[in-house]
Amino acid sequence: MRETVRDSSLEDGAPGAITWRAPVEPGLRETRTPFLRRRITLTEAVAALAVVLVAMRTEITLNVTLGTVAALALAPVWLRTLGRFRGAVPLLAVSLLCLPIGVWLTALSADERATSDRLLAGSCVLLVNFVLGIGVLLWARTVMPSAVVAVWFGLGLLVAAPMSGRLGDNPWRFGFSVPLTVLLLALAWWHGSRALEVVLALALAGATAASGGRSLFAILVLAAVLAAWQVPPRLIDVGVSRLRTLLFLALTLAALYTLGQSLTLEGYLGQRAQERTALQTAASGSVILGGRPEVGASTALLGHEPLGFGAGARLNATDLLVAKSGMADLGYDPDNGYVERYMFGDGIELHSFWADLWSDWGLVGVLLGGMIAWHLGAYLSGRLAHRRASALMVYLVVQSGWNLLFSPRYGSYTLLVLAVALVLTPVVRQRDEAPDVPAAPRRAPTGAPPPGAAPA
Repeated sequence: MRETVRDSSLEDGAPGAITWRAPVEPGLRETRTPFLRRRITLTEAVAALAVVLVAMRTEITLNVTLGTVAALALAPVWLRTLGRFRGAVPLLAVSLLCLPIGVWLTALSADERATSDRLLAGSCVLLVNFVLGIGVLLWARTVMPSAVVAVWFGLGLLVAAPMSGRLGDNPWRFGFSVPLTVLLLALAWWHGSRALEVVLALALAGATAASGGRSLFAILVLAAVLAAWQVPPRLIDVGVSRLRTLLFLALTLAALYTLGQSLTLEGYLGQRAQERTALQTAASGSVILGGRPEVGASTALLGHEPLGFGAGARLNATDLLVAKSGMADLGYDPDNGYVERYMFGDGIELHSFWADLWSDWGLVGVLLGGMIAWHLGAYLSGRLAHRRASALMVYLVVQSGWNLLFSPRYGSYTLLVLAVALVLTPVVRQRDEAPDVPAAPRRAPTGAPPPGAAPA
């Protein structure tokens, strides 16, 4: 028996919103070939290797990586696939438009501030890597399912973790938590089991809690909650409300924030996390503002220099005082060396991907951050409305949203490449991409004749 199902990543009635046919046995969930038993073609092997290299981010020089080289070599292949995904061409075009803007802003800043050609070149290469990585992953989605692309990406992250030099005394939190989260949830997505997704997300959350990772713990619990909420899957209906879904998501986030803060203050996430949370809450009245005082610096600098500074600029003494005053307004003591050494010692690091886009690339960078946020939000709201969001995609979207607001550019962009590449929807699913998750068949209205029946 073969059921015709609609790709819910496309809006009903939208151009290219066609149907694909997948084998569905009555009363049975579609089964999948175990990942290690899949037959891999030469094209898929090349795509898998490119995805792994992009994820590994093995640097050659000045942010040029092996993934950069692989992506450039494959450019004639993946450039032709960009038009097959909604929003890919405008998003990557705005990304590339940032480059001349960043050079221009750096030249403007040179009259008042110190600038660095090496810093400018490294920032430009990092942004180019963002474009190249998305291009490679979009092409990979045309030769293998998205879940398989995510598995290979997770493997690349895992291989690179021991070589990152960031393991320190907390290997799980600073080395293996993200790679194993991506890899295991991707495998669960490929397997198609909601129960497995929930169990793995909760297990990963438990390990993260034990290591003191507060934000990742909350995001993984949210992924588990939303995966469980989607069982059984909702039948696809034109009347599904994205607004109600977003409202439910907002309420869930608020509840998890309150619960997570209470658990942390009670010591369930470890003594160090308890102490940090208590100090941050006492300083600013909020664990977010207390934990991310860089928000104060970002807002103060935005008011001081709205156009941005340029990707190769360094702050002068006046800029530094403005940033410190913004942080002091949140109850944070900026005269502790952190501001001079980490944030502004070699360039401008505002500990927010979106804020860094503004400081480096000006208002075009703000536009780019807004486009990324729009694609992430549109994907998650649509998938949740149809109850077809995998736990991995919930994690990637929410984590990327957090990174846009509260994480530094260098540590955020790799995961953001994966998230953006997976949320862009194909124009024509039947020709361009294999189905990722078995979709629920449409239920005929009560009293309607069966398909193929002659009219009365």
